[in-house]
Amino acid sequence: MEVKVIDLGLLTSSQANSLPDWVVSQLVHFGEVTAQVSPGFLVRHWPGGKEWSTLNVRDAFYASPLFPRLLNPDAVRTAIVVGVRNKDFAYVSKATAVHMPRSSSAETLQEGEVDISDDVFLLKREDAEPIAAARAPATKETTGEKKRAPAHRIKALLRLPAAPRF
Repeated sequence: MEVKVIDLGLLTSSQANSLPDWVVSQLVHFGEVTAQVSPGFLVRHWPGGKEWSTLNVRDAFYASPLFPRLLNPDAVRTAIVVGVRNKDFAYVSKATAVHMPRSSSAETLQEGEVDISDDVFLLKREDAEPIAAARAPATKETTGEKKRAPAHRIKALLRLPAAPRF
């Protein structure tokens, strides 16, 4: 293991409240530690397979030198919720026979509902979309039926303005 040397420069008394605060702020500045994680960071550092267990996602921040260390342990949960909401990836459970996104709408997944375990996975958008499309209920658009305007809309279209009276 190689030790990384970081030159923190000259310290003055006005730079931070305490020496540990200043060291942490410098580590944040150099990208060694972080308080939050972007879902894009997870997508860019996705491992080779289709699925990535939430436990392995969390462990990567504590084991891999490519990942920054976390100041907030809930940052992974927050990144998963934001990633699902932005449709960067899907949150799926291995308990179901087919990997199906746990929430039908991204807004229903809350940070407290994210389970960090080997039985829950993240799937990339391109891997999750075909599965979600196959499991989605058939709609008029997907069955090829023409979409009709609602009856009240048709009635409104048929009303013509009255002719001007002279």
